[in-house]
Amino acid sequence: MKLVGAVLLAILLTACSGNSRRTSYSDSVLYTIGLSTDPYGHSVENGFGVVVGLRGDKPKKVEVRERGLGEFGGAEWLDPGRVLVGTPAPPLRKPSIYRYDGELERAGDAPIPGGAAFSWSPGAKLFAYEPAVPCSRNQRSLFACYRPSGKLFVIRADGTRLQRVGPGQLMGWTADLRVAFFRGYRPATPLALDLDRRRPGPILPGWKIELPIWSVDRRFVAAIGNGGVVLAHANGKIVQTIRSRLVISMIAWSPTADRLSFTTSGFPDPHQVFVVDRPGARPRLLYATGARHFDWVTWSPDGRWLLLDEEHANRWLLLRTDRSEMRRALPRLGGRPLWCCPVNAYSAGGTIRNP
Repeated sequence: MKLVGAVLLAILLTACSGNSRRTSYSDSVLYTIGLSTDPYGHSVENGFGVVVGLRGDKPKKVEVRERGLGEFGGAEWLDPGRVLVGTPAPPLRKPSIYRYDGELERAGDAPIPGGAAFSWSPGAKLFAYEPAVPCSRNQRSLFACYRPSGKLFVIRADGTRLQRVGPGQLMGWTADLRVAFFRGYRPATPLALDLDRRRPGPILPGWKIELPIWSVDRRFVAAIGNGGVVLAHANGKIVQTIRSRLVISMIAWSPTADRLSFTTSGFPDPHQVFVVDRPGARPRLLYATGARHFDWVTWSPDGRWLLLDEEHANRWLLLRTDRSEMRRALPRLGGRPLWCCPVNAYSAGGTIRNP
């Protein structure tokens, strides 16, 4: 009986350890050291880090510091255990993949060329990318000047099964694993390519604006366009358009419900963050500043908090998303914070992520 009890205790301890590890994933915030989230700011990327327990009394962080590490947009979650990080340049090199398990360890390179525009599929099993080419035929260095090539490729995350899928300007992925793209570089209706049939079609029925982001249950989509924020059903039928005289900077779906946050920028002021409790509901103002810039938000995994990056106040700000008006100022560890997991579906400054 004692032996059986000891075995059961060992199993329970192992299970608790595993649960604790998963909990650390779900309360981890990724950030890029030295990265500015102000479109007029100047970044000097110096690495990246992950902090756990922001809502507690003793947050713990782990960092990898290297000059230039995190260039080209900053570090991003691939999934709960992996982080994608831009590498220092010149020359243009492949982004790195780091393994996160309470510590950060380099696991190799992403299977995409340096300088390429890229997007990974929902589930992070495929990369779509548009490689860079020199701006002129006589150019000696790709880093001196480069532009998108207008050629689209798809490759597995393990680096196998590279395939060219056609010409176009890469936008990202749809929720049903089609590659979204423009045919040319002038404003046009976006399309989505079915990789099995190799046939392009509309992203959604009647959809003519930017690639949308999908809510966690895939029932709704949201996009920045038509002078505001467009919310629609997954069949493309528009629910509402939230118009603003200010520039819409970022939108992000809650990872637990059909709630949307969005930020505005007045250029130079004001800067605001709103929450839409459900598609069709009236937006409510959660927080605003005057000329002090911010435009980056990320949802907590339970959908109760927003983390706001206030670079010019040198702080992060935690905001409760209900009507309690609870706020908590935190030290700013870096730019472009992304809470894990699941990672929010978001759109900001041309960057679209549909995890």
